[in-house]
Formats: sequence, structure tokens, C-alpha cells
Amino acid sequence: VGGENQAHGRNRADIRRLTPDEVQARIEALQRMNAALHEAGVGMVMPYTSSITFAGEPDTREGFFDFWDHWDEYLRFGIGPRPDDPPENWPAIKADGSLHTFGKLLQPEYYAGLYRYVACIENPAWRNWLVQVHRLVALAGYDGAFPDNTSPINCYGPHCQQAFRRYLAEKFTPAQLHELLGDADVAKLELPKEKEGLVWVEANRFWRTSLAEHVHAMREGGRQVNPDFKLFPNLGGPLPIAEYLVGHADYFMAEGGRGPQGAGCLVKPVIGDIVVRDVMDNILDYRYYADIPGDTRPMLLKLGRTESARKLCIAEAAAFGSGAYNGVRPSSRDLQRPYIEFLLDHKDLYAGKVSAARVAMPFYPMRMFYPGSGHYGAAFTMKDRLGSMQIPFDFFSEGGLELDVLRTYDAFIVPELRHVSDDHLRIIRDYVDGGGILIIVGDFATHDELCRERATPGWLPGPGERRSYGRGTIVHFDVNPTRTDLLRALEPVGEMRLVVAADRMNRPMLRAMAYRDDEEYIVHLLNYSCPVEAGFGENVPERDVTVRVPLEDGQSVASVTCYDPEAQPTEADFEVRDGACWFTVREVPIYVVCRVEIG
Repeated sequence: VGGENQAHGRNRADIRRLTPDEVQARIEALQRMNAALHEAGVGMVMPYTSSITFAGEPDTREGFFDFWDHWDEYLRFGIGPRPDDPPENWPAIKADGSLHTFGKLLQPEYYAGLYRYVACIENPAWRNWLVQVHRLVALAGYDGAFPDNTSPINCYGPHCQQAFRRYLAEKFTPAQLHELLGDADVAKLELPKEKEGLVWVEANRFWRTSLAEHVHAMREGGRQVNPDFKLFPNLGGPLPIAEYLVGHADYFMAEGGRGPQGAGCLVKPVIGDIVVRDVMDNILDYRYYADIPGDTRPMLLKLGRTESARKLCIAEAAAFGSGAYNGVRPSSRDLQRPYIEFLLDHKDLYAGKVSAARVAMPFYPMRMFYPGSGHYGAAFTMKDRLGSMQIPFDFFSEGGLELDVLRTYDAFIVPELRHVSDDHLRIIRDYVDGGGILIIVGDFATHDELCRERATPGWLPGPGERRSYGRGTIVHFDVNPTRTDLLRALEPVGEMRLVVAADRMNRPMLRAMAYRDDEEYIVHLLNYSCPVEAGFGENVPERDVTVRVPLEDGQSVASVTCYDPEAQPTEADFEVRDGACWFTVREVPIYVVCRVEIG
């Protein structure tokens, strides 16, 4: 394989091609291994593969080139005839005509002197090879595969140029191509080198569509043998690609990059012993993934370096992830064990619940490629503002905005969304007309999703204005609102905060989420004062946290139970008044789950 986890090792003298008989013996050994694992109770076994890279040396015919030269010797494994196009033509091409690299070097030191090529995934020879690889993985008895390096590559090679033209021809009529891209003849259009305009947007949509088709092909290869074959690609930074994987992958991984990562806080010295703690969380990722249509489950591999931060990573996935999870490494498993066992022993706190959030936001990651769009950063800013106020919220993905679902929320906050389709603008208008509160921050709907300028709709107020429309209200802030301004805008639909205390204005390190079913409310309290880097002190428990859980008319409360994964559960005294259940959690060291049982 061509990923970082090289099967060939780092000693070049030991790298050799397995003979066909050795491959057959290896497959049979893997079949026995997987059968034994399944018999022992292991539910799923997956090997590591690589979706876009391969290793070799064309001049000395080492690595993949050695196999290519002996392809016909392996026909007994059903891989089909050798393609006419040799692997020297498979690499992806940059805009300047040079070869793409995964990382900075084409010949990284850890590849034992071999080249690490990034393949053009539109090259039919490469794609077919990956189909055969995953078919053989399934033949070996595996339940699926984990293809690493499944990231969009901006390839400008001939196969991608042709595929881009097909993409445009399927999406736009000649008249639309002329209007939007300046030429009705799709054969004259090429992938753009300048990061400008609609053509750049569509190029990035194409590269992600192409990757999704590649992922689908790999999974279909495995399903030639096992109809339930699963695919679990590592997408790297997946926010702008996740929606494209719907229907093509079963799980995906989001991997942390350089620098601090995880869940907790960054501790920044100010002067002397005075420090500032800034929250670092993955809440937007989890809530956005939860709305993506389908049932693709994400895993974040983002662990902090301290004990408390690594525990919080498990709690964060449980509280915000709706079926997502964070990675557990061998070095952290024992430390995280109380949290893992807590989740296994208390599935009833999580299963079958629906979000009790009353506020929602759109989050369209592809807007990062649109000209002049500040939506991506503004969504993170609003996430932080709502989180610090302990106001639960959900996200709508670009493919998930539906009027019937939107109407289940009291307020819809739209941060810096300049490019909005006519369909989505109509949904938002009808939501307000039906009684919803729309809070706009910055520019909104100045262009459609194809970058065409739009006249300001007559029902929208200007920046700094407030307007009634139908049975609803629209508040337009020209800049990010203060806490006070945001609460005032939300005031018509009542108190949104889960944590409210007359004697304390805010708890900036505390985050909260709530779920419900017909019999109970579940409130999650998470303390993000856990430093993600070692050497910056310990987490500071939140104490005497006053929780307010809104109740429906006529509802009463039978009990309130608080659970800490590292302590015994406790019963909390509570009071029902002003349409809510009030109780106090004496301490939140890292994570506390509160069950409010309806009487």
C-alpha cells in the first residue's frame, strides 16, 4: 500500500514482491485469522489500505512497478487483464504541470528510497486496481477496509479534465454554461488555475464528487464478495467532503493535524501567574455530521495530551455526536476505561433520544470556496457564542435543510451566508412566515448558489433592523451580536439557556446539550477547563451549576439523577416553576449527565 503505514517496511533490501503462491497462502491464512476472530466475538475486522497513493521506483522496477511487470502471473486472483496504461501515467497533476505529492516530498525518507506517488483517481486503471484490491480484501474474510489518505486532490491531469467536462455537461445546459462560465461549448472548458468565481466553486464540487465516486467503487469491489462490506475512509479534514460521502461510505475518520488538538482548552499566559483559558472543542463537527442525511458515522482522531482532556474527548463525542466517537489509542485506553464502560453500561441515556435544542443554524462548508464568503468562520464564531451561553443548538447541512424540520426550532441563526439558493431562501421565508425567529448576522442572500447577484428580497430587513414578517420576526445584526443582544433577540420565544444563575452572568468553560424522548430529558454538562497540552495545570471543576430544563405545559417531574463516569450517581433536589425544572449540580469535574424523569 502507499499510505504512511507502509506494508513494505523501511529497509529497502527487505522489500520484495510476494509470489502468486505466497499470495494464495497469505489469503488463506487471513481467512483463518478472520474466522477465528469472528468466532471469538469480534464484530468487525478491517485492514489498512490506501486510496490515492502507491509506492515504487520506475527505473529500477521496484515496488508497484515490479508487480506491474509480472501482472499476468497473478491472473488467477481474478484481477483481469493488465491495463494498457502503465503506472508511470497514473500520478495526479498539479495546476503547474508537476506531480502531486502527499506531503512535501515525492521521495520521503520514510519510504526507503521509493517514490510515493499520488494517483489520479479518475484514471480508470488506478480505479479498477483499487476495486480489485478491495475485492481481494473481502475474499480474505475481512468485513470492510480502512482506506487512508482519502482526501480530495486538485488534479489537473487529462482524466480529471475530461471528467470535469462530463460533470459540467450533466449539471448545466449549454445556455447555463454560457451565462455562468462564459462558453456554451463544454469541450473548451478546463479546470481553473485561479481561485476565483463559480468555476472554482464547481471545480471543488467536482473534485469531491469524484472522490465520492472513487470511494463508492472501492466499496463495490468488496461487495462483489461480501454484500455487507463496509468502508471506513480517513478523510483527513472532512468538513467540506463529508456530505459527498452520503451513500458511498459507512464510516469516516476526521484526523487531527499539526498543533494542539482534542477537547479542552488552550492555556495562554498573560502576565505573571495570570492565564487565559480558551475553549477548544469539536462541537460544530459533531452537530454538523449529525445532520448529514443518511447513516454515515464519523470518528474523530483528536486526543489531547492530558488525562482530563482525553476523558473529555470521549464525553464530547457521547454528548454531541449522535452516534459519533473519538479515537481510543492503546496508550489512552486504560485512562479512558471508566468513560467507555460508563457508555456501555448506560446506553439508555443515549439511545433513542432526539435533540431538545430549540436553536438551529445552517452550516455549508463548501462556502469556503465562494468569493468573499465569511460563512465558514462566522459559523464557528456563533457556535462559540451559543456554547459559552449553554444554549443547545443543531446544524442544518446544505443537503439537509427541510421546512418541516426547520419548523421544529424556535429560532434559526444564519451567520454570514451570502450565497443562498432560491429553494433555501424560500424555505427560510416560509419558516419566518409560520412564526419562526430568524437572526441574520452579516451579509445574507446577496447572491444565489451559482454566484449570481440577487436583489434584496422585500421581506428582509437591512443590517441593524428588526422586522415582523407573517407570524414571525427577523433580526438583522451587521456584526456578531453580544450576549445581551442575542438574548434580547431570542426573548420572544423564552429562555434558551440550560444553565441560568441570577448571581453569575456566565460560565465560559461550560458547554451543554440536551435530548429527550416521551419519558425523560437528558442534559449533558461538559467542563472544558481541561488543558489539552501538558504542563499547563489541571482542569478546574465547575461548582454549583444551576440547570433549567424547559417543560411542556402540564408536565411534572418525578426525579432528577446525576451521573458522573467516575463517581456514584446522585439524586438532585429539584423545583418545577415557570415552565421548567430547576436543580443544582454540585460539581462538574469533567462530565455529568442529568436524567430528568417526567412524572
